[in-house]
Amino acid sequence: MQSFTIILTTPDFTHRPHLHCLISHIIAPTPPPMHPYSLNIRQ
Repeated sequence: MQSFTIILTTPDFTHRPHLHCLISHIIAPTPPPMHPYSLNIRQ
């Protein structure tokens, strides 16, 4: 969950489309490998 906190504090998160995609990650058990944020979450 700490990874999500880091994403929330990033400037890129201010974009609404990213917010919607991040919510999809939280809902989905496994994030889509093609999604940009999937790399940040796994790191």
